[in-house]
Amino acid sequence: MLRQAGKYLSYYMLNLLSFFLFFSTLGYYVFFYSWGNDIGDNTLNIMAIIISISLAIGIYSLADKIKNRT
Repeated sequence: MLRQAGKYLSYYMLNLLSFFLFFSTLGYYVFFYSWGNDIGDNTLNIMAIIISISLAIGIYSLADKIKNRT
């Protein structure tokens, strides 16, 4: 019983972390980042967006695997 409760808690915490990471990344780049810089800065920031969103999706898929095992 305690193990199953731990799995559900870890699922919801990972899901919440994924949600926060995804929307904070999108919010920063939509509302705060200045896209008028040179091409090198924009390329680095686009790579940072891709890595951050991929990490958020990876955390979400890990949480989904934890949920399906319960």
